[in-house]
Amino acid sequence: MLERGFKEVELFNLAKLEYEPGISNRNQSGEADGMTEALARVLEADCVIFATPIWWGVHSSLIQALMERMCYYDDFAIRTNISVMYGKTFGAIISGSDDGFQQITGLLCNFATNLGFTIPPDSVVISTGQGRKDIRSDSRTQQHIEIFARNMAAWTQLLKRSDIGARSQAERERRPPYVGDETGSMSEPEPTPEILPIAEQPALPLTDAPVTSPLASDYIQERGL
Repeated sequence: MLERGFKEVELFNLAKLEYEPGISNRNQSGEADGMTEALARVLEADCVIFATPIWWGVHSSLIQALMERMCYYDDFAIRTNISVMYGKTFGAIISGSDDGFQQITGLLCNFATNLGFTIPPDSVVISTGQGRKDIRSDSRTQQHIEIFARNMAAWTQLLKRSDIGARSQAERERRPPYVGDETGSMSEPEPTPEILPIAEQPALPLTDAPVTSPLASDYIQERGL
């Protein structure tokens, strides 16, 4: 990741954090805990990557706990029209048996896109390796990691140049309801804004601004990613 233009990569081992389950950025007593610190790192980052093994066909309970605590930001977006994850990219690394990786990919990407993350192509690495040696010796995994790192860096830089996250938050871009409005009926569609053809759109300004990424993982050291 560092070779692809990221300024720094910070690893977070969720298993070492002390926290309570919940759907807030703080514990049930209203105090900061280990997960509060992890959420703060997510806010500071331009790119967020989840890493998880496959447990009985789904992601780990620790990743699930992080997702539930991040629901705070979804609720914040609904109340304020400020999606703090807009302008950030999301990816995942999943290891274990082939069974379950498609379901986990769907669950994680559904979570990420609803929070406002951008999901680049080939942004989920799948590895059947069960440890550091297996993963690093598996040519298919290493090839995918190379493509993964390139795409994550390229799309993160693209979003930083477009400044879409800051503009969306400044304008308090209203997000539509998930299914219907508060009356239970489907909302009337709003007029579609005019979109310039690609050839007429203004070019994005060039920048060498570095990007940062925390890697949230409950077993990162054991897997050697």
